[in-house]
Amino acid sequence: MLRANFDDGPGTTVTNLGSAGGTLDMRAVGGGLADLHTANGGGVSGQPGDYGYEAFGNPAATGVTADGRFDFGTFSDFTISGWYYQTASQAAELQIGERKLNPDTGSFTEGFQNFFRYRPELNAGNTRIELFGSGGSTVDADPGDLQLRIGGTAGNSFVSNANTYTATDEWVFYAVTYDGTSSGATANFYVGSKTSAPVLAGTSTVSQLGGFPAFDFGEQPVSLGNRPFIDNGGANRSLNATMDDARFYVGDVLDLAALDTVRLEAIGVPEPATGMLALGALLMSGIANRRSRSDA
Repeated sequence: MLRANFDDGPGTTVTNLGSAGGTLDMRAVGGGLADLHTANGGGVSGQPGDYGYEAFGNPAATGVTADGRFDFGTFSDFTISGWYYQTASQAAELQIGERKLNPDTGSFTEGFQNFFRYRPELNAGNTRIELFGSGGSTVDADPGDLQLRIGGTAGNSFVSNANTYTATDEWVFYAVTYDGTSSGATANFYVGSKTSAPVLAGTSTVSQLGGFPAFDFGEQPVSLGNRPFIDNGGANRSLNATMDDARFYVGDVLDLAALDTVRLEAIGVPEPATGMLALGALLMSGIANRRSRSDA
């Protein structure tokens, strides 16, 4: 598992709190190490000690990244989740899932804002896992959707419902689960917020004769918020938003209840069962205090 909650800021290193261990490096546009943590309390919970990651770019798609090398072994299913915060001004530059024409060149600006990428960079045709703003093939085509790509540039793609990830000036919880254990591989997309539990935002299924092979990449680059500089010589396709609590669960398809637990953990709210236990303890304490006063 990979979990980067960026709470080891300030600094240029992001510790993986998941079982895979290791770290990611925060890098500036030119590839040099840079402290890209938010101010203290700038993470999704807003509490002291909670930092986020300023994965800012621009419409030309250059920008920063957080990348490292990881080996997750062999797996056939997974869950990607996390949070992002995009201001209205950042969305005006480049909204999630949006593409724009460059007025100087007449060509498309690189859209496809990367949330998560795990792939062998030296061989572009190799199998990879990428979660990014879908973009579409025409300008401003259905902004606000995410795409999960499995395989090379012509690999299988799974897309959420359009106009799902469009909120600005607030924290958005996103998640996608992938089950490739059968001939009909299915991806489910979810969206939530600090005040609302995640809901299903689209289901996409691709059939492949003979089933889908298990992933076994070995130790390869993982990047958040952009393509990796590692083995790539430069990054593009930046997110242009603040990220927090990015997770990659290997071999695990989380259901809605588990995703809501992940959401609540990030914002500092106890799980429902824990909250009920705490409430019960307070009630019992109050009853005991009233009895002691009545017995006095």
